[in-house]
Amino acid sequence: MIPSLSKALEKGLQRDQGDRDNSVLHVSDLAHTIPGEGCPRQLWLRIHGYEKQKLTTGKLLMFDHGKRIHKRLVEVTNPVLEEEGEWGYYMVEYPMEFDGVVGTCDCILLHHATDETIVADFKSQRGGAFRKDRIALLPKPGHVIQVQGYIRGLRDDSRFQRSRIKNPHGGMLFYVDREGQNAAIEKEVERNDARVDAAVIELRDIIAGSMPPILTPEIKRMKKTIKMGTPLKLVMPWVCDYCDYIDVSCDGALRKAQRTKNIVGHELDDKFIPKADAPAGVYATVSELLDETYIPF
Repeated sequence: MIPSLSKALEKGLQRDQGDRDNSVLHVSDLAHTIPGEGCPRQLWLRIHGYEKQKLTTGKLLMFDHGKRIHKRLVEVTNPVLEEEGEWGYYMVEYPMEFDGVVGTCDCILLHHATDETIVADFKSQRGGAFRKDRIALLPKPGHVIQVQGYIRGLRDDSRFQRSRIKNPHGGMLFYVDREGQNAAIEKEVERNDARVDAAVIELRDIIAGSMPPILTPEIKRMKKTIKMGTPLKLVMPWVCDYCDYIDVSCDGALRKAQRTKNIVGHELDDKFIPKADAPAGVYATVSELLDETYIPF
């Protein structure tokens, strides 16, 4: 007989999740106001306490790994920054609140000569995020507004107002490959308090209203062929793929009966030709998304 370390691991990771209050707005929620970066319905479901999936051990390990990476980044870089004498860590894991929005920024960096500060946020990503075509899309808009939210929160922070430290003039995102295959990347973030204030108003409107609509599914076009035209796949937005509420409190952009990893049809001569074995309802869904007039097959 051997002990069940797998159960012990799951329980231990669950305990380490902390007491995050999901009934209030968080700085990371600002991303829900950017199309493609978040889901207003997901936010509404969370704030209103709807049931969600239980976190798997794999997800818990991923979150735990990210936390340890962030801590290690400070441990490794701080001595080097101090040796160089220009920048140093002023605050690490700094909690804040503004206009009812709460958050904890990874760190605040201080310029020793000018007392200027910048907010830095660490993002540990999978190796695929560092492909050349994806690197060009960094920093992600949702990450940018999150850093801007931390900067905005420090503007009215009484602890900062009583110190000699100046409010942050900007921020940065530090992307690190948690799989260890790619070099780290840093991106500057400009301060934009007005944008954050407008996003907070939008968030309040979302949670005060009725349940927002489900996100729209997406069409993925494959490599075009001479005879059959362009193969099409019907896919969920990435937000649905990673949503804890899907199939529990929300059906997702695609109902279970329509989900498939296979090609559902072809686009040829301004017509959508569905495959004979395509899931029910695919023809109508794809036709609407293509926003064209098609002749039924």
